[in-house]
Amino acid sequence: QHIWPVLQGILERLKQDFTDFPEVHILEIGAGTGAHAEFFPAQDSSLVWQPTDYEFQAQYNPDLSSLEGGQNGRVLPIYRPFDASDAAIWDEFASQTRFDDGKEPSLGSSAPIVDGKKQDLPQTKQYQVIYGASLVHMCPWPCTQELFIGASKLLKPGGALVLYGPFRDTRAGSPTEGKLQTTVKEVIVTGFRGPGDANFHKLIREERDSSWGLRDVAQLQQLAGLLGLELVDSHDVGPNNFLLHFKRVCKEVRAEDV
Repeated sequence: QHIWPVLQGILERLKQDFTDFPEVHILEIGAGTGAHAEFFPAQDSSLVWQPTDYEFQAQYNPDLSSLEGGQNGRVLPIYRPFDASDAAIWDEFASQTRFDDGKEPSLGSSAPIVDGKKQDLPQTKQYQVIYGASLVHMCPWPCTQELFIGASKLLKPGGALVLYGPFRDTRAGSPTEGKLQTTVKEVIVTGFRGPGDANFHKLIREERDSSWGLRDVAQLQQLAGLLGLELVDSHDVGPNNFLLHFKRVCKEVRAEDV
């Protein structure tokens, strides 16, 4: 709930930019238990929420699709498995996207098989928002790269990539620049907001997966710039967490530079 006031502000600005579109289409990467898909559309009737996830979560609420209509926004059936590190799944989604030329794409051949039947990919106009919570620190860096490349393909120009979670920040002038360092396998890592973040980074890299860890906002900003995305806001949303807002400002996708 502490995320909603900030996300609401981002959505209100998007609605001003997309006045011709009565609905805000949001693609969530890594829906997990479905808590965000359940809460956010209930706050705004204009939201059309498409959750995805890498795995079949036993805890995911299967009744979220019943929220369609009424005073709530719409929650579409979860799409899974969605491997955000796989460029092919982003391309597959892009091939299903109805762009504003009115052309209807055909169903691709690589759609997942669920219960013996091909699962249709969601068909929508380009998304105004791609949203990921507690995501990029719990996946390898190439997965984060594919997330940004995918966002540059699926977001409308002016649309938002919104990431929630703990981050490091070594940008010049940031409060954490060059401070609160930790050492992971003899490598000094800086930019932590507090001792808890430094310990968490060290823990997940040493005990979970050495390719995981808190991502540096400066590195994400550099990656975004290569792909026509711009970091426009970094919001403090509670203990050791930020909400980063990247805006798609360029139509050109320069994935070869990543």
